[in-house]
Amino acid sequence: MSDEQIEALLKKNFQGLANVKRNIWLVVFLMCVVILYVATQVKGSLILIILIALSLFIVVKLINNLYIKKLNKQWKKIEKILYDDCDSELFYRILAFAYDNYSQSKIVRLIIISNYLQACLAQRMSNKAKELLKDPFFVERVLLKNPATAAYTNMEIAAIDNDSKLFESNYQKLMDMVSNNDEKAEAILKMVNIDYLFYKGNYKQFLDILPKTETDTQYAKVTVSYMKGYALFQLRDYKEAKVNFEYVIEYGNTLPIVEMAKQLLMKID
Repeated sequence: MSDEQIEALLKKNFQGLANVKRNIWLVVFLMCVVILYVATQVKGSLILIILIALSLFIVVKLINNLYIKKLNKQWKKIEKILYDDCDSELFYRILAFAYDNYSQSKIVRLIIISNYLQACLAQRMSNKAKELLKDPFFVERVLLKNPATAAYTNMEIAAIDNDSKLFESNYQKLMDMVSNNDEKAEAILKMVNIDYLFYKGNYKQFLDILPKTETDTQYAKVTVSYMKGYALFQLRDYKEAKVNFEYVIEYGNTLPIVEMAKQLLMKID
């Protein structure tokens, strides 16, 4: 996909969303006109005016929810490029363009940064991911409110860079949050424990836990297959390791772990 096609794709998505947003403000304006008209025509009817104002609030909330629903539906079409097609290169290019060119809507901006961060991790571009973690808007809207998310993301970056100090410190942060009854941290820790065993080289324990996990996207299946193949390779079960690496190579498309799997497969053959 060329840069022009990427721009056209995003413009098409954002133009439709802009129309929805414009319609929301149009409804708000018309409702305000109605309230002002009633206020001038029905003197002393404060309760009626309050009821109309309340109705306005409810209508705006409902329309705004529809806007968010449409926004998420639009972005699913883009997210499938990574999660269904495993095309991390194209996904990264789209999000890099969106990050540089679209900032007018806070909701859209938040979705862009979240997806851009995932694109960087999928492409194993840890330095760019670190830059996004310093984005003031993302820090304020996500990281400060969800420290468990920040800790987990830092662990992913540490795994890419093989930075044991960063990995351990953020794992401990999650453990501390769990001990303080942080439900979100507890949910994340269940996923992290599998990554932790893999990172620490406890491959047998990793493989014992792995069959109990479910993967719902092609991206997740390929990633798990690579990790499983690597663990089996380290345990010298080369036959099963080869099966997993071949799956990664066949379905991993542009994911960097495809080349990593090829390198390990060459050592087996």
